[in-house]
Amino acid sequence: MEAVSIARAAEEAGLDAFDLVGYSGGAAMSLAFVAAYPERVRSVTLAETPWIGNDLWSDLERSFVAVFDQAVTLPPVELVPAVFDLLSHGVELPADPSKLERTALMLRTVWDGYRRTPLDRSQLGKFSGPAYLPVGSRSNPRFLAAAEMLASVFPKSRVEVLDGRNHFDLFWKEPTRLAESVRTTWETTETHS
Repeated sequence: MEAVSIARAAEEAGLDAFDLVGYSGGAAMSLAFVAAYPERVRSVTLAETPWIGNDLWSDLERSFVAVFDQAVTLPPVELVPAVFDLLSHGVELPADPSKLERTALMLRTVWDGYRRTPLDRSQLGKFSGPAYLPVGSRSNPRFLAAAEMLASVFPKSRVEVLDGRNHFDLFWKEPTRLAESVRTTWETTETHS
């Protein structure tokens, strides 16, 4: 559904092919788009996607999925800290406890969507553009393993580990550095729109 929505937005904007950037859940949606419409994407940036299909491709992935599956069954006051800790151990929670209910609902809904959606990773091999895959060094090691696995599928990919960064501060602590890396990825495409 999200891939179709991205395609519709691109068509409405008059874009035949474009550069796609996604972070976390947005990276998962971007990955689904690349699998569905590889010819529409000039370059892709996928920052720490929590979902890359439902096959349990490693012990690390199996553990990550099992913890997330269990966390989404918890009450909000336990669910949100459990997921935050899974994504980046030791990260502080948002200060406003009134947002826990809404955050928990969003996490449950998104995770349920991931678990119900198939992803044919063989389709990803049809994407021939550059892929940039940034990961924080303090994020769950599963994110680096996922980036490396995606790098083995995308022929022109670059995994970058940002030292001292985690899932939640990846972009806002070093926006200039990441912007330069994304711009470099865009510049390696043959055409721009």
